[in-house]
Amino acid sequence: MIHRVSSSDSSPGHRHGFTLVELLVVITIIGILISLLLPAVQAAREAARRVQCANNLKQLGLALHIYHELLGAFPPGTAWEIDAMNARMGLHVFLLPYLEQENLYSQLERERPVYEGLNREFGETTLEVFVCPSDGKQPVDPFPPGGYQWHTTNYVGVMGPGRDGKLVDLEDSHCGDYSLDGMFYPYSGTRVADVLDGTSNTLAIGERTYQLRAWIKGGYYISSFKEYVCVYAAKNVRWPLNSDPDVLCYWDCPEPWPCLFNDLYFGSRHPGGAQFTFVDGSVHFIMETIDFQVYQDLATIAGGELNGWKH
Repeated sequence: MIHRVSSSDSSPGHRHGFTLVELLVVITIIGILISLLLPAVQAAREAARRVQCANNLKQLGLALHIYHELLGAFPPGTAWEIDAMNARMGLHVFLLPYLEQENLYSQLERERPVYEGLNREFGETTLEVFVCPSDGKQPVDPFPPGGYQWHTTNYVGVMGPGRDGKLVDLEDSHCGDYSLDGMFYPYSGTRVADVLDGTSNTLAIGERTYQLRAWIKGGYYISSFKEYVCVYAAKNVRWPLNSDPDVLCYWDCPEPWPCLFNDLYFGSRHPGGAQFTFVDGSVHFIMETIDFQVYQDLATIAGGELNGWKH
């Protein structure tokens, strides 16, 4: 019997592996594919985070309406107390029972300032409904009481633009004025019947990312509530969406600060704009390119504007 030896078996130069050049070509192709796929993966992740953020705002809108149905008005933006170390609770705390947080709400000492008693400990509670996942690692409040790690929120109420003198004119060095023509301000108690511009055309709660503060804080005043008031749980609409913090900075830049505390602007990590809950409970993405006049129109409850904004 004649044994036939194949040329592959007999070839002394036969190689079973890849050459270095071939490996480099394969690695290059894989790198190109990854570079093409990575933006799509990141976009998909951001889309999921944005949906979760919108869901949080939707829950807040629903909680607002349950509160209104039970108590006849929306919650106030904040109560207040004298000086920062005795700040009172605000909008976020008032909504807790309607966000499946009845147990936490019942344990808070709501008649006491946030820095006293058990309130100091509860400020360390992380509530996902107050956090937009697109903002990444959530910072703690930069002014914690006695080392407590108070968790911040991305969502605050809309106080309004303060048009036609509808504001409380205060100092212009730290906190500034607060508006009275939006949904939430100190002791507001706005009703659906007060929203003459239409609940589907009026902003209620929006996103923020710059200079965040703890969800447990509402507001405070120094010396007199007719002179110096800082509001944590709501903000004026005085600056465009996603303003540049290097230009309109507060606290983390030399004085005088271009942006006062009550005017800290709305914005998000979502590309191109930010999400808002409207008074009717709907959630919409507002482009940062929106005409500023129209943006302020949306922030009033009874301005009588012919709003050009479209869903």
